[in-house]
Amino acid sequence: MLTTAASHLHSGASAALRSERAIAAFGRWVAVAGLCLGCDFVELYLLIGVARLPPALGNLIVAELSALLRYLLTERIVFRQPRPSWRRCAQFHVSTAGAFGVWWAAATAFDALGVHYLLAAVLASGCSVGVNFAAHFGWIWRRRVFRRRVPAYVD
Repeated sequence: MLTTAASHLHSGASAALRSERAIAAFGRWVAVAGLCLGCDFVELYLLIGVARLPPALGNLIVAELSALLRYLLTERIVFRQPRPSWRRCAQFHVSTAGAFGVWWAAATAFDALGVHYLLAAVLASGCSVGVNFAAHFGWIWRRRVFRRRVPAYVD
């Protein structure tokens, strides 16, 4: 009876700790996203505002340039991985391509509607956040649970 009570207490404490870690990881994820968004603005301004590239092309170039920076920061700061992984990098690029498709379509549509390219980028980012969040926490960096197989005993 004491063992059962102790195990419930331990599992409750461990669930609370997992919850605190998840909230902290989410906070770091938001901070990295904000930092990268700021970098994207600078890149967008330089390519579209200064170099006068068309917004569709500037958005495409900025998205690709920022993909590796985003991966490396997310890998190290958010999920605290000691070194980058080619598998996670490939998964990140696949998820980024999906989220980018949403972002690019939205940014281009907002631009066609006459929205300033920087505001269009902000609004488009809001459209793609859900795709990135689900991919990052649910696929690329999800915790994998490995269960030991218990041999069946025959009496």
